Amino acid sequence: MNLFVSINGIDVSGFVIGQLLGNESNSNLIDISVTDEAGSKSDKVELTLVRDGNIPPPPKGAEILVMLPNAQGMLMPVGTFYSDAPTTRGNKKDGHQMRISGTSANMGGSLKEKRTQSYSNTTVKKVVEIIAGRHSLEPVVGDSLASIAVLHKDQTNVSDMHFLTEWAKDLGAIFKPTQRKLLFVEKGTTKSATGIPLPAVMPLATQIIDYEWEGSQRDEYKMIKAAYHDQDGATRLYEVAGEGEPSYTLSKSYPGKDEAKRAADAALKEGVAGAEKAKITIIGDASALAEGAITLPPLQPELAGSWSIRKVVHNVRKAVGYTSKLDLERVRS
Repeated sequence: MNLFVSINGIDVSGFVIGQLLGNESNSNLIDISVTDEAGSKSDKVELTLVRDGNIPPPPKGAEILVMLPNAQGMLMPVGTFYSDAPTTRGNKKDGHQMRISGTSANMGGSLKEKRTQSYSNTTVKKVVEIIAGRHSLEPVVGDSLASIAVLHKDQTNVSDMHFLTEWAKDLGAIFKPTQRKLLFVEKGTTKSATGIPLPAVMPLATQIIDYEWEGSQRDEYKMIKAAYHDQDGATRLYEVAGEGEPSYTLSKSYPGKDEAKRAADAALKEGVAGAEKAKITIIGDASALAEGAITLPPLQPELAGSWSIRKVVHNVRKAVGYTSKLDLERVRS
């Protein structure tokens, strides 16, 4: 079994014999951790490696490429990252080591700069394209969101990060800068950023190392109301998603009927998607991706069935092995 890691084009992985990063390996790597998370947080990597004359401390912003094997042993790219400032340490017992961390977004903080701009007579896709262009990112917008009309929307003294994060909540979407892309796609589904369904990960019971399951800890509202202002009648009206009690009214008021309806639908789905959670650790599998699907065997009745992956942490440790820790939510109906 093998892996691949490069830092600014320098291969630091070496050839791995037998178990990943086993004692017989001549790899410089001591451990690797890659975190892939749904939502606006950028993916991140953390590496610890043995120093030698061929691996100088890389500059901040150095490109880190990581490939890990799936359950069948085939190498898969898990991300391109950009390093923070590295740290080094050493002693007589352990020798010289270097620790490097990085994230998948490399925008110098520009997404967090406040700005004011208005968007009129356009679509969600075009607004996302404008913002992505400001940061030299490739826009990727979910098919169900792209053509939504935007009659008028103001961005008032807030960052692009804040603006897109809050807008995504209203639309039942996620916003995430990653891999030189700006993703704006439907939340809680098991589709890739291009809208293509991701194949479900299907671990065997023998591949599950440990698990935790948690039932719903929140009130599951059956009906959500969202207010909007009727310009013609100068009155406050409501759009509704679902039916029955208990019900909940969103605190925010929306500029129009369509926006209020989408926000109510999104809030209702958010409650359903978050009703049941689980955490599992499986034998390492790079095909497990945030926003992807996983089907669990009936190890216990409450675990069996389809889940959406909200977070994955792939860990590789020398002489220990390769695992993937997954945070899950039940797939929305």
